[in-house]
Order: sequence, then structure tokens, then C-alpha cells
Amino acid sequence: MGTDTDCQEGYCGIRMYRARQGPFMVGVCIQRMDLCTSLGEFVMSKRRDEVRHLRDQELLRLRIKYRKQIHGAASA
Repeated sequence: MGTDTDCQEGYCGIRMYRARQGPFMVGVCIQRMDLCTSLGEFVMSKRRDEVRHLRDQELLRLRIKYRKQIHGAASA
């Protein structure tokens, strides 16, 4: 799907874009604009749930890894 947008920041991750002549778009920025999808399509798709699951798993992994530092900071 071709959009008239461009990623120039060099940040990789979930991004929201506004096509010049179209809707808001959601994409995983890896310098591949052809992987973008409209915001409505993304919200109604299974991709949204996959992104949420990956985010939740990464948060859990970080909480377990840094549990001692988190509890120590909360006690101070």
C-alpha cells in the first residue's frame, strides 16, 4: 500500500502517521512505509492484540529483571 509519507527520524517502533491526502496510518517503523495500515484497520485487526501482547511480555520481563531496584527505590 503506497502512502505519501516518509520516516526520517530514524526511530524504530510503533508510529502514527498522517498521509498527506489520506487518513491517519499506524505502522511499525523499520524504514518500510509499505507496511503501514490505516488506523481503523489496525485497531480492528489482530495486529493490535499482538502488539499489546509483546508490550505486556516485555514489561513483565523488565519488571522481573529489575525487581530489586524497583522495590528498593519504592522503599526510599
